[in-house]
Amino acid sequence: MYADRMRPAILAALSLAAVSLAFAGCSSEPKSSKPAPPLTDVPEEPVPDTAAEARVPSALLGDWTLVALDGAPVTTAPNAHNAPSMTVMADGSLAGGGGVNRWGSKVAVKGLASNRFEMSMPFSTMMAGDPDAMKLESAFMRALSSVRTYAIDNGRLTLRNAEGKDVLAFSRK
Repeated sequence: MYADRMRPAILAALSLAAVSLAFAGCSSEPKSSKPAPPLTDVPEEPVPDTAAEARVPSALLGDWTLVALDGAPVTTAPNAHNAPSMTVMADGSLAGGGGVNRWGSKVAVKGLASNRFEMSMPFSTMMAGDPDAMKLESAFMRALSSVRTYAIDNGRLTLRNAEGKDVLAFSRK
């Protein structure tokens, strides 16, 4: 009887030990002598030691909702869960939704003063969703990866590719 009462506790302890060992194996150092690739395509910026520190322009900060993609209007229900969006934060971090998945990146803050929008390769969750929303998200992420400059005019944020073509346009949320 005592053994029957202890069996669940023993099984739980053994399961915990097995999981701990499995995770311990995952934390070992890689055996390769090659250095790890950089995590971002945006060069690291040195911390400025003057008062003239690079900052994200206040007009760029905040939440934006996609209204045009490659010059064509984007139609989603107002405040829809699947409306592609972007939030620009004071440290240059970018975050948003692509229609189905959440995404993030970082913009080189120093370039913003001259309207350059040089961002690291966006990363994203990998969930499946409505086929139309996924098609929009795929086009949005492709366009986002091509962005090189930006402009803000009458409350509209326009992101352009290297050729100067408007690829994404946002309005304030």
